[in-house]
Amino acid sequence: MAWGDLSKGPAGGSGGHHMLLLLLLLLLGVTSVLGAMLPPRLSTTDTIVRLREGQEGYVLECNKDVGDDPITYRWLKVGTGREGDGTGRDGTGRDGTGRDGAVTCWKMERYYDLRKLMPSAKSIPLTPQDHKIVTGVLGYAYRGFNKVFLALHTIELEHAGTYVCEASNTEGVHSAAIKVIVESRGRQTTVTQELQPHTDEILSEIATSLSDVLAEGECTCDTMFLLHVSTDAEEETVAAQANLVHIIADQIVSETNRVSVVTYSDYLDMKLSFGKGTNKCALRDAFKDLTHQKWTTRLEPVMREAFKKLRKSLSSCKVLFLPIFGSLGAEGADVLGAQHLKKLGVKIFILEVTPEPLEGVQEMASKRGDGYPYHWRVPLFMWRTIVINMNYIAKEVVGCMAEVKDFPKKCVAVDGACTNDTMCQGVGYGCEEGQCVYRECNINPRKPGCCNDASPVNGHWCGDVTSQCTSPNTICDGIVQCMNGADERRCWSTPCPQDKIARCQTSTLCLDLMDLCNGDPECPGGEDEDPRFCKSFPCPRDRPFRCRNGKCIAKESLCDGVFRDCDGGEDEAFEYCKSVHVCPASRSFKCDYGICISEKMVCDGTFNCLDATDELVCDRQNCPAERAFKCLSGLCISMDQVCNGVRDGCDDGSDEQNCTNISCPANRNFKCTDGICIDGRLRCNGRKDCDDNSDEQNCPTPEPPMAPLSPTSPCPHNMFKCNTGACISDSRWCSLCCDVHCAVV
Repeated sequence: MAWGDLSKGPAGGSGGHHMLLLLLLLLLGVTSVLGAMLPPRLSTTDTIVRLREGQEGYVLECNKDVGDDPITYRWLKVGTGREGDGTGRDGTGRDGTGRDGAVTCWKMERYYDLRKLMPSAKSIPLTPQDHKIVTGVLGYAYRGFNKVFLALHTIELEHAGTYVCEASNTEGVHSAAIKVIVESRGRQTTVTQELQPHTDEILSEIATSLSDVLAEGECTCDTMFLLHVSTDAEEETVAAQANLVHIIADQIVSETNRVSVVTYSDYLDMKLSFGKGTNKCALRDAFKDLTHQKWTTRLEPVMREAFKKLRKSLSSCKVLFLPIFGSLGAEGADVLGAQHLKKLGVKIFILEVTPEPLEGVQEMASKRGDGYPYHWRVPLFMWRTIVINMNYIAKEVVGCMAEVKDFPKKCVAVDGACTNDTMCQGVGYGCEEGQCVYRECNINPRKPGCCNDASPVNGHWCGDVTSQCTSPNTICDGIVQCMNGADERRCWSTPCPQDKIARCQTSTLCLDLMDLCNGDPECPGGEDEDPRFCKSFPCPRDRPFRCRNGKCIAKESLCDGVFRDCDGGEDEAFEYCKSVHVCPASRSFKCDYGICISEKMVCDGTFNCLDATDELVCDRQNCPAERAFKCLSGLCISMDQVCNGVRDGCDDGSDEQNCTNISCPANRNFKCTDGICIDGRLRCNGRKDCDDNSDEQNCPTPEPPMAPLSPTSPCPHNMFKCNTGACISDSRWCSLCCDVHCAVV
């Protein structure tokens, strides 16, 4: 019916009942007709969400469309939504439907039909025991303005299912549902803290695998080494890759075993071609200039250009060494490009150094005879362990070590005849008095060729292929500065200071007790947080709670609503927080679902508990000292807001009622006749500060001003001289002097 047809009934009859309804609305108001409180109504933007196993946390969101506070929220989870299940069953052979086919669940003595909440939910199995409150193991819930959120942790298969957000007040309850489908990533698993790799073993395996491939090629191979110039990794990683490649390539380069060096981002920059990469001097010089514009990585054009260059090679043995640092940009892996290279007979070696495993990268690698890929992964935060261990892999490259021989007038060994530095093999060697000798740069770093121009004079020479120098103060400090590890290599015999109790296995860094098992890896390899160690490590007094993985956390971190202080969420487990944990003095109020909050947050007008417990107990909760006044509604406010003449504290205005019976605070110590408290200094100032003017009553009679004196005549002691020359009491000068100075004051 249109708004213009209200005067007519459905059959053209009288519309008096409509007019009566409108009149009733105008006289009594909408609230009186419809009720004092509106029940909640929820909605969701997405009814189905598809996530990947291992994906970073995702936030589910429910919107409150209508509903009056106080409203209690909570999230519940139902069943499973794993991709590919398709059975429509809950794993017990039951389909979870009633006789009428409605998908229902029993909770709080109410039935909910999920088909009404979400039309696509007909096949979702529900049973009473499946409907559980979401706790810290899966994620954590929090409130926003007219919204409630559920922040899921790193996605696992256990996150699959239907999530129901529920809102309730005294007038009703309403729910909305979101189905979460988790796509399994198959056999690939996230490297957890319990499975951190040993980088020395990885580098050793790379070296031996490469040796096997070169031996199969009878040491007549062309090997292309790429260096990743990534926007998503630290700048030093390029120098680290250069040193790693030099250590390996220096063992194999020969006239028959040619090498090339190439930097890449979204394009290739050739630093050493196969035609020139036949001796150690050319290899060393390839790393003198590693400049490369940093662009977001795109692997497809890189693999295409690598294909073009390797296709020109006449060798029957071809190898591509591909390090990946940080990420591969939005386009990710290039499996098709790798397949084209494999058809050329190229063996692809991949060293992946990324925060999380990248999809498709493992497929790009070639496979060994036993079926395992030439693919190795080191977590990005551990990349410096590559630097620490790289020096030890030189002896692992066997089976194809070229015999060192001189190339007269081109590249000669130690003590060989030379005319310039570029003729001398090896890093740090130069031509002096016609012979190749080691420069001993750390004795005299000012010698030409010891350090690059950007390095400080008198610095410590790292002896690496990039001619890097570092400050002598960084030697043996436990932190790798030289990208070949030289600054820490000889420091293992140096004892730790007395205030340190442990030394890392992957560096010479010494740690104190507070660094161990605190959840933040200090050692490059993360061994100070290794669960195998932490589970046997006695937790210190300031962090007495032990997580399942061995991590020790403080009591203040328990049941504080900040989830995942423990990786498994056990510090926020519902059953533990609600029934076992005792709230500390700093957060002594416990919400109904177990989270502890400060007493200062109780009855402050803001819902700090997800279930609004902190604002529903105000009728029986004592107010804290800093908010000592309790409104009739139960809200606690500061005494500064009471009887100040402004309704700025209590929503019901009770902060300005019965003021005559309330004592004034110290900063407003004068009470007007009507009960309002004002600053005592405002009394008898000649202005009306009390509404009833009682602040200007019973004031002392002002003393008459003395006769004007000459401008140069002084006033008596304790008297003030006005511009007119009159002398008045110091305490009355701004009331009786009508000069400019007093007006400003």
